[in-house]
Amino acid sequence: METPLKFKRNRADRGITLVETLLVVAVGALIIVGAVLLYNTVFGDARSNDAMRQVQAAVSNVRSLYAGSPDFGTDDFTEVAVQAGVFPNAELVSGVPTNPWGGTLRLEGNGSSFTITYPDVPRKACVKLIRMNNTGLGGAALGVSVNDTEAEDLNITANDAVALCTDENTNEIVWEIR
Repeated sequence: METPLKFKRNRADRGITLVETLLVVAVGALIIVGAVLLYNTVFGDARSNDAMRQVQAAVSNVRSLYAGSPDFGTDDFTEVAVQAGVFPNAELVSGVPTNPWGGTLRLEGNGSSFTITYPDVPRKACVKLIRMNNTGLGGAALGVSVNDTEAEDLNITANDAVALCTDENTNEIVWEIR
């Protein structure tokens, strides 16, 4: 009588175990989470920088637009500014100026000054933007308020900025510009 042949598999032929599979999945998940966190940090900083540039350009362009006028009027002149090319097409959504977080910008005359209203700003970006102060706006700023609270002066400390920017994602910044 013949005995059945038993085939012995060596380790290389057996494949991978469940523990090894789970280890590979866990390492892959950690790499993905790290990449997403890095992307969000870099992209968030880029948006803040875009917002700073947008505000600075709007101040400069509005001042140029009204250079020969005695004042800025007393009405919302956002549409006039759009038609005059104050905002590049890349910053317009359906013809409306928007910030990098999708908030709709408003420009309003206040006689010899005007305001830029910048809504829906995340806290981290808000802190950075309001600390831009008068120097970052070419010496044109008269005041800044966040969420209807006016800053005491234009040299805003980090502590004051954090105290003013209270909402996680919906801070509204209003600059008064001469």
